Amino acid sequence: MFHSTLFGNFKCFEKWAGFRLKAAVNQIVNVDICRMTDSVRKMADDTKKIRKEVSQVWQVIIL
Repeated sequence: MFHSTLFGNFKCFEKWAGFRLKAAVNQIVNVDICRMTDSVRKMADDTKKIRKEVSQVWQVIIL
């Protein structure tokens, strides 16, 4: 009797701990993905700026 309740409690704890772990991992992954998309967006913006500057320089050279 005692053993089964202890095991039941452990299973319950395991489920809770697993859920917490999963939630933590998801949070970390989400934060990383957000950071990555931000840096990718920034890189894209920088690339656009560079392209714009290069095209302006070419216009100046051609003129």
